[in-house]
Amino acid sequence: MTQVIDLRHVAAIGELAEDIAAALTAGQLVGLPSETRYLLACSAASADAVERLIAARPEASAEDFALLIPQQESLQDFVTHLPRSTGRLLRRCWPGPVVVRAGSVAGHSFHAFPTATRKLLAEADVPICVPAFPLLRRVAEGMAPPVLTVAARLPTGRTWNDSDGLEVARIHGQDLETVYDSGPPRHPQGPTVIDLTAAGWRLIREGVVPASMMSRLSSLMILFVCTGNTCRSPMAEGLFRRVAADRLGCTVDELADHGFLAQSAGVSAVTGMAAAPETLAILRSASVDLSDHSSQPVTEDLLAQTDYVVAMTAAHLDTLYNEFPEHRPKMRLLSPQRDIGDPIGQGMSVYEACGAEIRQALEAFLDHLIQEREEEASR
Repeated sequence: MTQVIDLRHVAAIGELAEDIAAALTAGQLVGLPSETRYLLACSAASADAVERLIAARPEASAEDFALLIPQQESLQDFVTHLPRSTGRLLRRCWPGPVVVRAGSVAGHSFHAFPTATRKLLAEADVPICVPAFPLLRRVAEGMAPPVLTVAARLPTGRTWNDSDGLEVARIHGQDLETVYDSGPPRHPQGPTVIDLTAAGWRLIREGVVPASMMSRLSSLMILFVCTGNTCRSPMAEGLFRRVAADRLGCTVDELADHGFLAQSAGVSAVTGMAAAPETLAILRSASVDLSDHSSQPVTEDLLAQTDYVVAMTAAHLDTLYNEFPEHRPKMRLLSPQRDIGDPIGQGMSVYEACGAEIRQALEAFLDHLIQEREEEASR
């Protein structure tokens, strides 16, 4: 009889994850919850377990399978090439409900798996995911060979909105030693599935993360930094949107669909301050509305999602180097020749001169970004 363990009554998730990893390593099949559905899981290194997993879901489609890895960096073990735009997308989606199919860019690492695993992965185009569900993530972290999963079967007419681990135990009781129940999944729409290609990625199935959000998440993120995030950096943020939109032949609102996002922050900023009236006036003259701007400080989380950190002055850059040394490779000055001076309290004419200087520097910076993107696309 299948044992059902209610996770809502378990405090020590870490110890439980170790027990599950040990069971999988020993060749058992278990039922595990995720944020989108329940999964049947086994060790990808166990030929017998993989064959039993396939037998438990003979009608499953390729999109129902996934190889769980603990972190994005582990993906390099399974692919030969990952374009920067795809790397950005996965950095922002993972851990999370996005499955990538690495078929066309798959490497040779999975060839070390048993024949049954290799055959299944080849037929399913090598589907890979970094799970966000806490227990699932801990299990993936504790397994040397990855965990292979397939979506559990649902009875006709039912959805994951009203199904849980007890339902999985009832349907798959003959296949599983243990099912771990956490109630109905939080996002029953299912995972978003994409194909990896040499040039980037292609949407296969829209799930929790919608197609529009996927496009935004793969965009190049630029963070402009000054002191208080009320004058220079929001001005640079808004003017970058204008300059980039003009260059790419789109509207400011369409810029994310063309691969660029801009934000701003301050090394000494407090949260929630509006942009200076003079900055807003200059941006309005460029047909950019930043009236909803709210200042924010530079943080580790913000930098982790950013591709370029663009400082207004050498002093700002030094502060960033000192406080966030691990992000140094992505940091640069907006104008390498000279600092962008602070116009605060000096009247509209000084703000206008500052805006002109920022715009000129942005044109050169955008040249660099576009050239870099063209070189990447040609590889």
